[in-house]
Amino acid sequence: MTSAISPSIRALIDIMGSAASVRHRLDASETLLTFETTPEVVEIAKGFLTSVVENREGGRTDYRLRASALLRRAEARRIAAQSIRSVETSRWNETWRALAIGKRRLRLVKEGLWPPPKNWCDDIQSDDYIVLRPSEGRD
Repeated sequence: MTSAISPSIRALIDIMGSAASVRHRLDASETLLTFETTPEVVEIAKGFLTSVVENREGGRTDYRLRASALLRRAEARRIAAQSIRSVETSRWNETWRALAIGKRRLRLVKEGLWPPPKNWCDDIQSDDYIVLRPSEGRD
């Protein structure tokens, strides 16, 4: 274990690994997973939760249920972040596409070609158009 662990995190790890009641140990693991910490500490908390979930003979159902929910929340955090990122990328791609259309329209106006010819921006609106950000250059 790294020495850069704060006293509060060390105390929570100690509680989670002690002979305290399962409820208190679940509280400690929840606190460790709720706040930012090292991946090593997250794995320790997830290991404890997994042991509670897998204890079918001696574990109370309410403890197993809570441990499952905490474990699932820790797993879902990564999935949510990825899906948000992909939605964000899609939104920005449409923004850059609109910017490209605007630039083309401005160029046509400056050249005296407005109103534009039919299908003047179909290539930009097509699915196979590669969206480039302004810093990547294409005019």
